[in-house]
Amino acid sequence: MFSSSAGCLLRPAWPLHKPRNLALGSLLALAISAFGGTDHAYAQSACVPGPGDQPETGLQGQVPSSARQAPNGFQGFWCGMDKVGQNTLFNRGTYGATAISGHCAYSSIRNPSDPTLPTTGVVVLDVSVPSQPTSGLILRTPAMLQAYEGLRAHSGILLGSGQQLPDVDVYDVSQDCTNPIFKSTRTTPAFAGLHEVQDNHGGWLHYDGKTFWGVPFIGNNILLEPTRVDIHAIGLDDPANPVDLINWNRLQLPPEIRDMVATTSNFHDVTTNFDGTRIYVALYGGAGFNPVGTCANGMLILDSSDIARRRPNPQLKYVKWFSWCDQPTAAFGDGTSASAHTTQYVVHKNGKPYIITTDEGPALFQVNSNGNCLQRTYSRLIDISDETNPKIVSTWNPQVNDAATCAIGAADKLTYYPHYVGVNSKSAMTLVFYAAYWSGDRVVDFSDPEHPKEIAYYNSPGNPALTAVTSSDHSAPPIPYDEANCFLYTGWTDNGLEILEMKDPKHNPCLRKAATGGGVIPGAAASNHGRKPDVQFSLNAKRVDDGVGHLEGNLQLDDQANRTDIRLEKLVSFGSVRNQCGTVTTGANSVEFSGSGLFNGKAASFRVCVQDNGEWDGGMDHIALADLQRHGGWSWDDHGHDGRGHNGPPHGRQTPDQFYLTCTAGCSYSVGGAVDQGNIQVRQQ
Repeated sequence: MFSSSAGCLLRPAWPLHKPRNLALGSLLALAISAFGGTDHAYAQSACVPGPGDQPETGLQGQVPSSARQAPNGFQGFWCGMDKVGQNTLFNRGTYGATAISGHCAYSSIRNPSDPTLPTTGVVVLDVSVPSQPTSGLILRTPAMLQAYEGLRAHSGILLGSGQQLPDVDVYDVSQDCTNPIFKSTRTTPAFAGLHEVQDNHGGWLHYDGKTFWGVPFIGNNILLEPTRVDIHAIGLDDPANPVDLINWNRLQLPPEIRDMVATTSNFHDVTTNFDGTRIYVALYGGAGFNPVGTCANGMLILDSSDIARRRPNPQLKYVKWFSWCDQPTAAFGDGTSASAHTTQYVVHKNGKPYIITTDEGPALFQVNSNGNCLQRTYSRLIDISDETNPKIVSTWNPQVNDAATCAIGAADKLTYYPHYVGVNSKSAMTLVFYAAYWSGDRVVDFSDPEHPKEIAYYNSPGNPALTAVTSSDHSAPPIPYDEANCFLYTGWTDNGLEILEMKDPKHNPCLRKAATGGGVIPGAAASNHGRKPDVQFSLNAKRVDDGVGHLEGNLQLDDQANRTDIRLEKLVSFGSVRNQCGTVTTGANSVEFSGSGLFNGKAASFRVCVQDNGEWDGGMDHIALADLQRHGGWSWDDHGHDGRGHNGPPHGRQTPDQFYLTCTAGCSYSVGGAVDQGNIQVRQQ
């Protein structure tokens, strides 16, 4: 976001090296020739509306005024997406960011109106039942009171960096994610000739949870304030005792590069590669933020090996400055009408490394003066296989941002453009999720990196408690993705946390699973000290054609003790576990499906959840294990013995498969528990 502290420009103490200055026409001609077919950054949505969808009525990404009228206001647009669950976070508004770890989500508030309110801070949410995210603790340490993009969770560490605050808070969530353990707050002091860190607008926690990179977005131009901090790193090897690793600013760059980037006030965002030996930083230039050199706008690549390997006296070494002027396009010019905003390192399914970037600028700050048309903003996919020669291979933006149609969207007085991102896999990316402000959340398929296409979108209905009837809600923060369950965790200013799911099995691998098997649920103890008959079941559920076709399957269940015979004959849904399912928990080894059939010969509907915890032989140890599970189980000592003197858990595991069934219409019946004398298999097709 924009910082109002711009300041005036002073002549630097060193001689400015004159940057390269090719005529724009020559640049465009050269770039267009090299850029090939990727010049067109937009396209109509490729999402084909299906049952239950409510597609857009205007341009791609637009919320026209006709959809924002009394008495009901905006009722939302969506295509190829379902809402799984929501928590409005006390209707407090001003959503910050989201982090996820295990069966927990963490939602922050940005720029709270009253930090003293008990609901201000990072809300801890239990999402073990995704359809019902449940709020618990609220973390109110200094940074957590207004954490923004620097709210991150990796490797059992939850970290929040304070927007417009110097603080960084660290929590341990490795044992119980619903009860984070506070470890430390760190405020980086002045050192290495630079003054103290004053802000952490942008922040990145490395995947091992041991290094935090912060990007202040406050202060004067570097020519005015040569001791300011552009980037800093904190070591979290001991989370209770953070260590400042480096304070850095651009005056440490080679002179020619230093002078190219000196005129822009702030960097904005940072990401790392997987081993932490490179950082990729967005320089927030263009759009009037660097009035001397409009090409001081783009991405800086730095070698961070000294930090990653904890070398003494670490340095950030220059690798490449990639200005948006280096590769302009006919449709969007030299890219200096908007500011480089976010960077995200990924490896594509094709094995190549890329950086995904977005822009920001007049569309955000000059909505009432046609900002959407002043700004030529789009997302870039940049190939960094040769990091000294990055190449933009494709660009994308919704149609509402295109030059030919921007005036239509500008009349809405809403901010439209891709802001922050998420991906379906950082190591095998094919999908990018864009939080696109009033355009909502957009899912774009980059399977072919040179030809991206939108395959789904979701724009939330207004929240009646907060959203004006003639307005709509908007989504801005990064979108974490739960790969095990294929859920997107999206943040909305008015609606809070919304968990979404893609409906097309071609793009959602969790819909391409198959569940087969059967077994028994041991009967309960009878009043005559015996056991009631076991509940027996068998099932088969999947989508045909390798998981992308129609639903097919059946289930049979026989409960003699309750004189119940169930036949589920027609499937109507199949996917990740999203509802309360007894002992079945969410995860890659679980599925939930529903359908219709017969309950004791009469029409009824059912919901079923199963969990595959591995292979069993159905022997007596297996049955004994399930009995112990029902009665509290047992514990093992350090030598692999249980309290009864037995060696280790049978077959090396303590958890049998799990089963749950409930009647949803036409009857009243539920059953579930550990599976004996059988086996459930959940497999990816």
